[in-house]
Amino acid sequence: MNRRVSILATLLTVSIMAGCSVKNGLEIGPIAMTIPMGSGTLDPSQFPDSGNLPILIGSVRRDICNLPTEDQLAEVFRTAGSIDLSSVVRLSRLELDQTVLHVASGSLRGIKAVQLYFVPKSGSIFGTVNLGGAYSLSGFDDTIEISPPSGVDLLELVRENDAMPGEGCPQLLVQAAGSIPEDPIEWEVQLEINGYAQLGIF
Repeated sequence: MNRRVSILATLLTVSIMAGCSVKNGLEIGPIAMTIPMGSGTLDPSQFPDSGNLPILIGSVRRDICNLPTEDQLAEVFRTAGSIDLSSVVRLSRLELDQTVLHVASGSLRGIKAVQLYFVPKSGSIFGTVNLGGAYSLSGFDDTIEISPPSGVDLLELVRENDAMPGEGCPQLLVQAAGSIPEDPIEWEVQLEINGYAQLGIF
């Protein structure tokens, strides 16, 4: 009896700390999480020949071979004191809040628009996922905060990536529109997500 009371008390503590909502049962969240999506370089050579056009589109793809697993992301909900909650907590949503692109070197002043896409591993049942874009007629500073289209839930993508066998990795596709940069632009990207979990006996 004491253990059951302790587990209930812990669940209530998690619910109060994280927030609580009801959707198909008792759901806790959101809990803020960050998923690194790697880094790369947008080089002048990745833009097409200008041909006197004022706006050009350059693009680069980067493999994401260290995408966190569902179990790794769920661990933040399962860690509550010394009690193992693995049997009563399961992720229910991973809602994308924003994508942050930061430039380590080079300049985005000549870039007028940036668009990001998540490309699932080859053989996926899912198509390319639009992570959002940002636009500025005056160009960008060193950090761009990109809001996604509404309703981007990454949980099914994470689950499928966990289940897919074989080699290969999902990719991040970065497209930039503007003038050809004078120097390579070194960037890194991270996803900021709101995680939710379902409470129950699974």
